Amino acid sequence: CESKMLTKASVDNAYATLQSKKAEFASLPPKQKAELLTACLDRFDHSVLEQFAADACEYRGIVRDTPVGKVNYDLEQIILVSMVSKYMKALREQMTCLDKTGSFKPPPSTAKMGNRTTCRVFPLNAGDSRQKPNLTCDVWLQPGKPASQGAEYRKFVKEGGNVCLVLGASNMAFLGWIDMLYMAFVDSKVCLIKWPPTHDYISKVFEHVMQPMIERGYTAHGCCDMDVAIHMSSHKTLDSIHMTGGQTTYDAIRKSFHKEFTCELGAVSPYIVCPGDEWTDEQVEAHADHLAWGIHMNQSAICFSPKLLIVSKNWAKKDLFIESTKKFLANSLAYPCWFPGMEARQKAFLKQYPNAEVRSAKSVPAFFNYDEEKRPKLDWIFINDVPNKTGEYALVTEPFAPMLSILEIDDSSVPDFLNQAADLCANKLPGNLAATVIVHSATQEKNSDAVEKILADLEYGTVSLNSNIVNSYVASGTWGGFPGNTPENPQSGIGFVHNSFMFDFPEKTVARCPFIDPTCQNSLSKPGKLPPARELVQVLLNPTGMNIAKMICATIGWPKVAAVGTLALGAVSFGIFKLARAFLG
Repeated sequence: CESKMLTKASVDNAYATLQSKKAEFASLPPKQKAELLTACLDRFDHSVLEQFAADACEYRGIVRDTPVGKVNYDLEQIILVSMVSKYMKALREQMTCLDKTGSFKPPPSTAKMGNRTTCRVFPLNAGDSRQKPNLTCDVWLQPGKPASQGAEYRKFVKEGGNVCLVLGASNMAFLGWIDMLYMAFVDSKVCLIKWPPTHDYISKVFEHVMQPMIERGYTAHGCCDMDVAIHMSSHKTLDSIHMTGGQTTYDAIRKSFHKEFTCELGAVSPYIVCPGDEWTDEQVEAHADHLAWGIHMNQSAICFSPKLLIVSKNWAKKDLFIESTKKFLANSLAYPCWFPGMEARQKAFLKQYPNAEVRSAKSVPAFFNYDEEKRPKLDWIFINDVPNKTGEYALVTEPFAPMLSILEIDDSSVPDFLNQAADLCANKLPGNLAATVIVHSATQEKNSDAVEKILADLEYGTVSLNSNIVNSYVASGTWGGFPGNTPENPQSGIGFVHNSFMFDFPEKTVARCPFIDPTCQNSLSKPGKLPPARELVQVLLNPTGMNIAKMICATIGWPKVAAVGTLALGAVSFGIFKLARAFLG
């Protein structure tokens, strides 16, 4: 563990400090909370970010001094800063609005849909529209509930604060940080974060950036062994827990902790591809490439990673779509599978499905440091023709490994397919975190009622139409399981995080984009080029014209900038010359 190791004594001290500070933090005026966020944002530093990226590449077995290593080195920094700084800015905006007006900032627009209200949360500004011009995200509120905001914030301020243990997710480094920010600024809690051993190296950049809160006693963090973790999660002075992880961990903690316990757990995430006669082969390839990108992301160790592909048995393009998806994954680079237990989960599936299809991805030893025990190279496993029956292993087991299960529905029409798919998700799949639906624009136009019905019927915390769930995740919506989960049956979790608009009664976030839209549908086979991390990070933190110009120059290179500038200067000079001649006759 690279972060500071917590002992039982240091945990006791941390909780004592947090208890002594919880009322102070909860009662801080919103202006001071906004100032705290600004002080933290100002501390993002290239040196700690670059060390974080180097540590991440080393842990994941990626050789830095290679084309793949350089991309991932930049990507680690960009993802961390984009996710954390964007959320901090959104929370700061809420605190500033509360300070100036006495109310939280409302969404830019709301609409009525039957007996429910929907709230637009993307796009919010011109930057959003430039980045993804055709994407919209709306938070659907629970039926009959108002678009009220900030009840949790006011509750814990009134109650004198709360001490929360945040158990950071093992699969993505920034998640624990985001969860802590939610607990602190949406719920007015002081927090102790336990970093997982897979991402404890994030503690260095966290310590540096969050120093203004750490030094005031509002936040503590560290890594620990299992014995200390048990002591930490059952501590008598602890008021609440939030965790991102698996239900086994959740159930173990519940045995000794009986207070407020929110969580985000996993699911067998469905990816529903609606049949239609209008699909061209090129469109099939494009969407198969996008699906493969989503499965390949983080070696499939993501809670919303597509795990069950649902297609029509009678769709003429079915075989092409499935084969194209497999082809893109088989042609991709075989990143080391660093997440613990992936190989064991694959073996468990192969035991259940001995005839599963296995395809190898491209192994490039020069790019990666494989390790048979810690970072093995694993094949892609495809479970074809999964039986559509209750209790089927592939339908009730989240693999969290490089795998995809495929189920074919015997339907008679588009509405019938969509109804059967929704019924399958509701009654045979565990979890209710995120679902994706892909529908051709012409099919949607002919079956608009059926498409709107499945978006409403899918009881998931996030539903995305025509693109991977990641587009919903990075917007300013909500994240968590569908409301109604209980401690005895938590499904994909209890409570929401993110929720930068602080809605009191969210039900789910619904994202939509056109059937074909390269700005929303990332490609595994043709990844886009990123600007250099240093310059892009500066734009993310402070999007001034100067920083944007520096990023452009760093991306295309100074010689090209000079050439463009010379041409532009020549054009201006020629124009002035022509005007002068016209004026002088």
